[in-house]
Amino acid sequence: MAEAQQQLVPNPYGISARMGGILSAILPPSAGGDEDAAEPVASGPAKIDLATAENWLIREEILPICKDAIEQNLTVENFSYPAGFGGEPPLLEAVASFFNTYFHPSIPVTSNHVVTTPGAGTCLDSLLYTLCDSGDSVIVPGPCWNGFDPYFKLHPNVDIVVANTPTLRDTLTMALLPALEAAYSAAPNPSRIKALVMTNPHNPLSQCYPAAVLRQCMSFCHDRNLHFISDEVYALSVFANSSLEPLTPFVSALSLLETLSKAEGKDKTDVNDHYPPKSIDPSRVHVLWTASKDFGLSGIRMACLISQSNRPLLAGIALSSFRQTSSLSTVFLATLLLSPELPALIKLSSTRLAHSYEILTTALRKWDVEYIPTSTGLFLFAKLAKGASTWEDEEAMVKKLGDLGVIVTPGRVYRGSETDKGWARMTFSVPESVLREALMRMEGFFNP
Repeated sequence: MAEAQQQLVPNPYGISARMGGILSAILPPSAGGDEDAAEPVASGPAKIDLATAENWLIREEILPICKDAIEQNLTVENFSYPAGFGGEPPLLEAVASFFNTYFHPSIPVTSNHVVTTPGAGTCLDSLLYTLCDSGDSVIVPGPCWNGFDPYFKLHPNVDIVVANTPTLRDTLTMALLPALEAAYSAAPNPSRIKALVMTNPHNPLSQCYPAAVLRQCMSFCHDRNLHFISDEVYALSVFANSSLEPLTPFVSALSLLETLSKAEGKDKTDVNDHYPPKSIDPSRVHVLWTASKDFGLSGIRMACLISQSNRPLLAGIALSSFRQTSSLSTVFLATLLLSPELPALIKLSSTRLAHSYEILTTALRKWDVEYIPTSTGLFLFAKLAKGASTWEDEEAMVKKLGDLGVIVTPGRVYRGSETDKGWARMTFSVPESVLREALMRMEGFFNP
């Protein structure tokens, strides 16, 4: 692409051709307009944001732990640059202990397997910058988080190859395997695909991949020498669901490294082993987690990557985010992850998530709205535009809800199947009073 084509704004603004191309790829044209352009005047009730995935449900309980951690553990040494190449040693030890307790890894996690970054987005940015060359690609099962685009594009300049199953409800089943194979074969240059990026629990569907499907995805990567990246940022946002439909529990990729190898001896006639599993090189399995989602700490800006057999990869990520993590965040999170109160906090979050989910789904059932049932995550995916046949129908639904003062995320941005129109992602991990107010406003959409 010529430099003139890459520019989003005229040259007098001084934007580089590189950044101009990136902005063109990830932002709407209006984002490059004049800074003096008039802002639209807000009207109607204050908006309730059910689009942003944040957990508000245990913040009051976590706040005193944060204050006590800073009060008791902050020292003058913390005013210096952070110690350690990939993170402060106490935090790396705390993360390793946390993973061994809650993610059940086949191989125990040690501090040497961990690198920290200022947020999950930066972790993804640094990971792909380390794994990929500019212009490479990664496969992501669709629908997928729309936030991947800026982090994959800004510094790594990596393209996303979306692999969609025939329907939404096939996304987390064995139907994903032929979809991955089709996406890989149809890519402009399959040799430049470097990784498969999975989100488990899924975003936006908030369900978990069965272990058998994860094993087959690892085998898919093994056969093509790809990295397997598992984004597990909602791993502990698990709750009881009163639905009669059994839902798949969360299984970390770290727990499958040993069982994957053992699975090679299984009977290949098993329906779950239509694609015979093969061992994957542990140096190509990488797990991402952040405190932002499970603990409602998106402002703390702290994430980590676990890679148990790839020191050069960890070094690359550490270099990419060298000294960028806050010492205050480090002191707090190291304390939280080792706190004797942590199990009770996780249980409390689970109880409150279940309660909020029940409030939301009761309303959706009353309105006869189809939704994807879940027992993980902070949101659900629902077909709010029940009769939608076009993307314009979906857009009209989002606009109408916005006019009523409720913001949801349109399903189209998640790059799912073209047949799945009318869906939206709704966050329910907000204060109960806020959720009930949002549902009261939505009544005007379903029963005008």
